[in-house]
Amino acid sequence: MVRLLSVFVFLFFSAEIYAQTDLAKKTFPEQCRVIDSLQRHLKTDNSANAPELFQPYIDAAIVSGDDELQCLLEVEKLRALGHTPNYERNALLTIISKSKKQDWKEVLAIAYQSLSGHYIANHQAAEELKYLLLAYDIYKDWDYEYFIHKQEFIYNIAIAYFRADELETANKYFNMALAIPDSFIGASQLNTIALSYTNAKNLDSALYFYDLAYNFAKDHKLYRWQNIIAGNAIGVFIIREQYDTSLALSFKILDIAENNLGKKIQANLLSTIGFLYLKKNDLIKSEQYFDSALLRYRSMKENWYYSEMIAAEKLYRRLGEVKADLGKYKIAYKYTDTAKLIRDSLSIKVSAVKLKEIEKDYARSKLVTAQQLLELEQKNALLQRNLLITIVIVGGLLATLIIGFYRKRKDLLEKEKNVAKYDLKASQDKLAVFTNTIQEKNKLLEGLEKKLTSYESDEKTVEYAETISEMQGSTILTDDDWIDFRKNFDKAHPGYLSRLQKNHPTLSQAELRYIVLAKINLSTKEMASVLGVTAGSVRTTKSRLIKKIGFENEDELKELIDNL
Repeated sequence: MVRLLSVFVFLFFSAEIYAQTDLAKKTFPEQCRVIDSLQRHLKTDNSANAPELFQPYIDAAIVSGDDELQCLLEVEKLRALGHTPNYERNALLTIISKSKKQDWKEVLAIAYQSLSGHYIANHQAAEELKYLLLAYDIYKDWDYEYFIHKQEFIYNIAIAYFRADELETANKYFNMALAIPDSFIGASQLNTIALSYTNAKNLDSALYFYDLAYNFAKDHKLYRWQNIIAGNAIGVFIIREQYDTSLALSFKILDIAENNLGKKIQANLLSTIGFLYLKKNDLIKSEQYFDSALLRYRSMKENWYYSEMIAAEKLYRRLGEVKADLGKYKIAYKYTDTAKLIRDSLSIKVSAVKLKEIEKDYARSKLVTAQQLLELEQKNALLQRNLLITIVIVGGLLATLIIGFYRKRKDLLEKEKNVAKYDLKASQDKLAVFTNTIQEKNKLLEGLEKKLTSYESDEKTVEYAETISEMQGSTILTDDDWIDFRKNFDKAHPGYLSRLQKNHPTLSQAELRYIVLAKINLSTKEMASVLGVTAGSVRTTKSRLIKKIGFENEDELKELIDNL
């Protein structure tokens, strides 16, 4: 009783897990919302990883036989990884090819979008934009409630144009993204849009979006983003020479920085205020805030200027100018000299960085050259090996012909050849009979199943159900049958099994049997009848076989089976 109860509990929970992961019966928008929740979970839980999170859903799609859903989940898993090395890029290209053939537009749009990430990582902006726009051509007319990625994908197009300095086009796509309700766009995205308008010299629009971004950051208590956005807005006000407005915003963000942000940000703000007073020709207040900024920098750590060389050079230079204007020449000379030393160090540092970049480029070039040489050596070795094999084969054939000629075994060889042909024909006939038997049995089972559904009597239903159950549970191939079958198969297809086991020595008995039955063109259902298992088990064996050999799809497996 306890054992039965345990089995029941196990089956219950297995069914629950399967129900949660089975998306096959859901609509595309419902599937997207479930996948979106997985993506959000990956972003919030640092311990989670995409393959483990997505795999149960992919397995459920395989069990359901939903190829389109499986491809959708595979694409979303790759998108969640956030990086696309070559093997992932090849996987995406395979899915794109399959989606085109099957006309899976949703999968194709997301696959194009994901592939653009590969080119971002490799700094290939033109290719990135190409695939972003290919995706857009597919989803542009879909409603955002149907395609929940629409705003995010359009925003990515805008960012691509923004990076390419095509600001007018970038702002066009930014506005398209903002026009979609239920916005995912927050402080970071709004700040980027404002920067785009700033670079395009459209300062009114830039200030409008800086204001939206600042208020969003304020409402969500994103203090660092408040500081970043305010700093960008202050830059616009300085361009417009609106120094009083810049000062008011600087003091506003300084209060936030004093309570919530670090000394470096506080020092930067104090230095900005000092600069603004300098622009207003208020030297006393300018000196006061520059001095406060210097003290705040110094309180961070000793020799702080090594890690903040750009800010330090600017501060010492401006402070030297202010001290000189106030007649404090000794300290002014000291600060000016310090600024010069930092500037010289900065030039050396920049030169060192450039040198490192040159060294990296050289190293990359050497690596590419080495890889090309290795490929050439491998091709040369393969060519030499094939040439040697050809020579050995030709020499062997010539030796066989000569020995046969001198030993006068032509008649005997002809006789043996006829016997071999007879054996081959007999084996092929046996295989044909075997295949026909399986097909006839399946037709019988299908007929019984149709009869079963036509009966309304419970007694007849039970009787036919038991009959079908017994026939489905039977195993046509016993061990002895299998041994006989292999002998016939070897005669019909000489050397096939030995080549298969030599090329793929890790194949299990179940996988070998699958390949042999596939070679004689049995369907999945017919294989299940032969082996005494379910059709799902046959499909699982096929899926594992594809992964073990390293193939991308079923077509490659079929080509191996047909041409080995």
